[in-house]
Amino acid sequence: MERKERMGRDFYTQRRSRLLRQFDVVFKMVRSQISSEYGDEFAEKVITDARREYEEMIPQLPYVGGRGNILTLIIYFSGWLVSLHRAMETHVRTPEDAVCVFFEAIRKALTRIPRPVRRLLGRFLNSRFYVNRMKKMADKSQLRLHPGDWVFTLEEGNLEDYRWRAEYAECAVCKLFIAQEAEPLLPYCGVFDILISHLCGAGIVVEETIGEGGDRCIATFKYGRETPLPEWMRSWMQ
Repeated sequence: MERKERMGRDFYTQRRSRLLRQFDVVFKMVRSQISSEYGDEFAEKVITDARREYEEMIPQLPYVGGRGNILTLIIYFSGWLVSLHRAMETHVRTPEDAVCVFFEAIRKALTRIPRPVRRLLGRFLNSRFYVNRMKKMADKSQLRLHPGDWVFTLEEGNLEDYRWRAEYAECAVCKLFIAQEAEPLLPYCGVFDILISHLCGAGIVVEETIGEGGDRCIATFKYGRETPLPEWMRSWMQ
């Protein structure tokens, strides 16, 4: 176990420079959104603080299998959100402010991708290849090899109701938020899933989340189905 924990820490620290470059690319978009909402001076302070927070967080990010886990990207996204939340909280802004700014910056970036290209992603997330990959990951998750990882089961549907259904007994995003003392972000644990699905037509319906007080995170997928949006998300996009 000690060797696995050390390997997990090394996975991120060995990629520190790359992770910070990724941060700078993403937060260039976030900076623009903050500037439009709060002004350039505020944006400069927040981005500087957020980068420092993220750099300190890198060795603490939970190892969930590295490149062998296709959900590792979500760990990066969640780390970015925590760093932004902390920076904005320092400047007397709410968790909701941080989530909305980050959400809108990512949404604007993704909508620049042509809709037919985005729909290809929606098809991929419902493809036989992807479902089989996720089923293997679900089976492996039952071994609980990595404490910070997701633990879930997956079942295929009848195509009429849904293509596939995932039920998470443990959520890596919620674990990360709790470990980083960012509990106010827990209700937004599924924000990226919903956003991606909305823009690419993956047809996710989130039935329950641990972050909102549920016993499980439960979601179904069906390509082309409308993705229900939380009220705060609908009002932000108006």
